[in-house]
Amino acid sequence: MILKQLLITFCMTIILSINTHAAEPVHFTQFNKNDFWGNYVGIVKIFSTLAVDYEDEVAAFVPGDNGQELLVGACVYGDNNQGHFYLPVYLDDQSTLDTKDGASVNDPLTFKVWDKSMNQEFTLTGKQIQLLPEEGLSIPDNGLTFILDSTVGMLHMSVNHFHDGKVELKDVITLMKHLASK
Repeated sequence: MILKQLLITFCMTIILSINTHAAEPVHFTQFNKNDFWGNYVGIVKIFSTLAVDYEDEVAAFVPGDNGQELLVGACVYGDNNQGHFYLPVYLDDQSTLDTKDGASVNDPLTFKVWDKSMNQEFTLTGKQIQLLPEEGLSIPDNGLTFILDSTVGMLHMSVNHFHDGKVELKDVITLMKHLASK
């Protein structure tokens, strides 16, 4: 009887220690994962409210072939650490010589946030991203660029307007719906 109880306790401990919230992005999905990356850590506020754990997504882009944006990493907000994002940004695979499929060291990074409840994507620029020192995290010397084998942070990102800052009626309606759903 005691052996049975110990076995049940052991099994429950193993089951509870497994991260049941592991989530893959559903919006930002087309990027090449490999064994070489750098991590970017931070928080996101969307209209002064923290992004929603296990729903909203954060992604990183670099300039790709032909001047188009290239998705180089994405994560589900709060998946690795509640209230934060932990975003792996993947290195360009050197074996695919004709195609850029990841970030190169010192590539400038662009970050985007997808708000699931609004089904809206936001590009973060300039003052919308602050890089604040945090013990154990790196800060790039040359702005928000790709750094291999490092954890960069703490990034504080804030979505506080739609599109180019011009307020349109549809934007106000979308914002009101978002606020009403909270």
